[in-house]
Parts: sequence; C-alpha cells; structure tokens
Amino acid sequence: MKLVYKILLAVVVPAAIISVFFIYFIYNLLYNEVEQRFLLNLENSTENYATLINVRLSNVAELVNYTAKKIEKLPNPGISEINDMIIGNVEYDSLVYGSAIFFDSAFLGDLRKSFQYAYRVDSEIKTVELNNNNSKYKQYFSKKQDWLTIPKSTKKGIWTSPYFDEGMSNTLMITYSTPFFVGGKFAGVTTVDVQLVDLKKLLLINEKEIEGEYDPDLYIINTTDSLFIYTEREDIVGNFIYNAASNPKYSKANSISILDSVLMMKTGSGIVKDLSNHETFFAFYAPVTCASWMAVNIISASKTESYVNASIYTIILYMSLFIAVIVALIYFTSKIITKPISSLSDLTVAISRGNYTKEINIKRNDEIGTLANNFNHMINEVEKRESALQQSNISLEKANIKLQNLDNAKNDFLQLISHEIRTPLNGIVGSTYFLDEMIVDPELKDFVDMLKESVDRLDHFSKMALNITQLQTMGDKLQFSPIVVIDVIKNVIDELHEEVSNKKLSVIIENNSTNKILGDNESLQKSFYEIVKNGIEHSKENEKINVNLSDDGDKVVVAFTNKGDTIDPTKIDEINEPFILGKNHYDKSTGLGLAYVQLCLNIHKAKMKIDSNE
Repeated sequence: MKLVYKILLAVVVPAAIISVFFIYFIYNLLYNEVEQRFLLNLENSTENYATLINVRLSNVAELVNYTAKKIEKLPNPGISEINDMIIGNVEYDSLVYGSAIFFDSAFLGDLRKSFQYAYRVDSEIKTVELNNNNSKYKQYFSKKQDWLTIPKSTKKGIWTSPYFDEGMSNTLMITYSTPFFVGGKFAGVTTVDVQLVDLKKLLLINEKEIEGEYDPDLYIINTTDSLFIYTEREDIVGNFIYNAASNPKYSKANSISILDSVLMMKTGSGIVKDLSNHETFFAFYAPVTCASWMAVNIISASKTESYVNASIYTIILYMSLFIAVIVALIYFTSKIITKPISSLSDLTVAISRGNYTKEINIKRNDEIGTLANNFNHMINEVEKRESALQQSNISLEKANIKLQNLDNAKNDFLQLISHEIRTPLNGIVGSTYFLDEMIVDPELKDFVDMLKESVDRLDHFSKMALNITQLQTMGDKLQFSPIVVIDVIKNVIDELHEEVSNKKLSVIIENNSTNKILGDNESLQKSFYEIVKNGIEHSKENEKINVNLSDDGDKVVVAFTNKGDTIDPTKIDEINEPFILGKNHYDKSTGLGLAYVQLCLNIHKAKMKIDSNE
C-alpha cells in the first residue's frame, strides 16, 4: 500500500470514527443550549414589542398631557387657539389619527360644552366642531364614553379599551384622554385617537427586525378586560378578534383556547397546553405599562424543535465541510511529500541491483529538491567508486605496484568524500541505512558509517543553528515569566540521566537561592542543557559535577564545577564563538552549544564566566 493511502487511512478512519461520536456528543450538548438561546430570543422579542408600543404610546400620552397643561394656562381660549393645538397634535406623530378637546358644562368660558376635533383625511388634516344636535355625533356626548367618564372621575389620564368609532372614522381605535382643570375644578378633557390599523402597521414594519428568522404568534391584549388589541391570526376577523357587529369581549364563543392558559400566567414566560388538542406551547409575555396591555408571543413546542434542529444541523454541516476540507488538504499535502519519496524508494531498488544509470528528476527549491540533487550526486560518486574498484580488481593480478597505486587512490578518494560531502540532508538517512544493509565491503562500510555520522552531526548542527537564528531574530519578542532556576536545572539533569550514568558521574546540587528570575523557560532550559552536557562530556569517569545556586541581590548565581582536561588560557575567550571547537578536528561537536548559551544569556542580560585550573 502506498504511503499516501496509509497516511489517509491513519487520519481519515480515526477522524471519521471520532466525528461520529463528536457529532452525537455535540448534538446532545448543543440542543439544550440552542433551545435556551432560541427561547431567550423569543422572550427578548416579546419585550422589544412591548417596549416599542410603550415608547410610541407614551410619546402620544405626553403630547396630550402637554396640551392639557397649555389649556389650563389660558383663561378663555378661542376656537383658533384650540384648533392650532389639536392640529399640532395630529401633525406631531404619524401614529395619531385624530385629536379632540372637549369643554365640559362646568367650564365657564366661551367654549363651554363645545367639542373641537381634528383628524386625518389622506394627506390632509381637517377640523370639525361636534355638537349634540347632529345625530351623527350624538354618541360622543353619551355619559357612557370611557374617554370622558373615567378621566372625569379619576382625575387621571387613561388609554381606553378598543372600540368601534361609528361617528368620524368608522374604524377600530383606542383613545388616550386626560382631564384639564380650571380653578381646581374639572373643565374638560383633551384626547388623541390611534387607529388599530395604524398600530398594526407599526408592528408589521418592525416585525422582521424584532423577530428575525423566528415566527411566533403575536398578541396584544388589554389586561383589564381581556380584549384583543392585535393578533397575527388571519382566521380572526381582520386581524382583530371582533368587528363592529361582534361582541368585543373575550369569551368562550370567540376565544383561542391556548390563550385561556396564557391569561392566567403569573410570570413572564412558561409552558402551556392547548386544551383543545393537548399540544404544548411556549408562551412569553411582557407588559405595556402605559396602557395596561400585555404583549404575548406564542410558539408551539414542535415548531421550536424544528428551529433548534435546523440550527444544529447547520452547525454540523459546516463542521462536516470543514473536516472534508482538512482531509482533502491532508491528501494533497501527502501527495506532494510522498511522491518524491516514492521516486527515491524506486531508485534505491535500482541501485541495489547495480543500476547506476538512473537519476531522480525532481525540480524543487525546497529540502526535498536538495535531497534529490544530493542523492543523484551520491549515486554518481558511488558509481565512480564501484567502477574504480572493478578496475582495481581487474588489474590486481598484473602488478602489485598498480594495486598499491589504486589503493592509495582509493584512500585519497575516501578522504575527498569525507571532506567534500559535508551537507547530508534529512531524507538521506533512510537511504544510508538501506545501503548499510546491502554493502558487505568493509571499506564501503566505513564510508556509510561516516555518512550516517555526518547526518547526525548535521541534524544537531541544524537544530542548534535554528535555535541560534530564532534567538537572534525573535529574542526581543520572548515572553518572560517568573522561573525557579533550580526546577529548570533538575529537569535538565533528569534529561541527561543516561549520559551521567554511562560515565558513572555524581551530580551534587546545593541550592541556597530563593529568588525567581524573569525569563524564557524554553531557551534557558536549552542553555543549561548545553552547559551540563558539556560538563559531562569533558569530565572523567567516577568524578563529580557540582551545581551551586546562590542569590546576589535580585539575581541568581549558578556555578557548575567538574574535573577534566584543562583548557589553554589563551583559548578560553574563543570558546563561546561558533565553530571554534570544531575548527581543527572532526568529531560530533558542532561548536555551537556554548555560542547558543552566550546568546541566550545576552538576551536575558546575564553573564557567563569560564575558569580552567589545574
């Protein structure tokens, strides 16, 4: 099976299994959360409806109250002044249909028992004086009119229950009426009329903004007599539960059974059941305080479940699409990586059969491209080496001198290889191990071992070089945090336990420090790692490495002591420079360890001192 498919199986199969359980878990986890958010949105929309109505009606009521105060300040107002007031009231707010000022018989001015009214007719505002002699307006002088009798008796402004106006507008309306007084005595009322059809328009205009994607049934109810101001139910006459010919009272004959339960609720929300079909509903209500109304939103539990499931399914769909995109990215990324590796694998098979004529053709500017180029170079060098060996074997019987010359040439060639191929790459490791198993010749074995050792050295070199580069470029952006130095040192010694045991060393720690330092834990740990490792490598067996910690003001002094070969005093200042240790010899040291330590200490504004004594 190809590597790309193994990668996909290793990722996709576990991801699919995990996804199934994850989706199941997410569904159960999200359901209650989404349902609660959904119901909270409905509760908020109910309050928003109530607030909208309350604000608009309060503005209208304030307009009427202001007019009443103006009248009280006029000793004997005339018709023109009264008309200006009521026309101004109608013009003030688009929700206002008409405005009236009625002077009671107790008023002693010129307008006693007069009734002035202004109202909208299309885009115009007309005024009319209502009188008891005209049968069309006779109802307005009835003692049963709430807009007159209630303010007169309570001396307070009120919003009336809905009524059908058969005089001027012939439509359903509500009226806000407030009394005015002259000399401390009741003198009349000033009113503003709002058609319920305009209130309906106000609610419908704001419906999308308030409800959003949800669609509950909205009812506006007068709590004093259970009369319906507005409902979205189209099966109720004209969006209202009554008309001019019907009984306006909420009764069994015209009731909606689910609202029987809602009207008995004592809290802002709850679960109710329709007594007619036993279906469960969620009901929310909020008071319209200025008019003793109640805004009610009702939605069935089944509809709620549909909304919640749709929301969760959408989330799951997006998650599934995200996982699919990730799998596709893994597949194509794997192809980019595994295709050249497959080519390298095929090439190594050909080499094992003695075919050195093939080359890998990968034109890339990344590490894999560099690996391919060096692999081709290695094939050419190995082919040359094998060709030279074959020629030397053919010439072996002819002359010992030629054999010696060839042997010298071989040694020279090996020396050239060992010095020239110093840049092995990460991917060549697999090929060198394969060659190690295939080649029997001892001399070639040395070559392969040297190649593997170069890879190890290059790996350490690249890591240290990368660490130094990172410190040089990102050192000023390190996030410092409080660090207990002894904890870092103990972690390093635990990490180097095997090296300590191999040389039978004893590490003795004496901690006299209580300070914490501000620094980057990762870079400091790498620095202490290089220092301790250096001490282990240069200590004799069965010796001790002493670590002493002490405080110097707000600083921490860490002293490492070991016994080993002394260092030439003239070379101590060069130890911290990169590549100094590896300049004149070949070993596993890259000469970067102490350079990294010095750079890290510079960033932390710390110092390192090295002494070497007999």
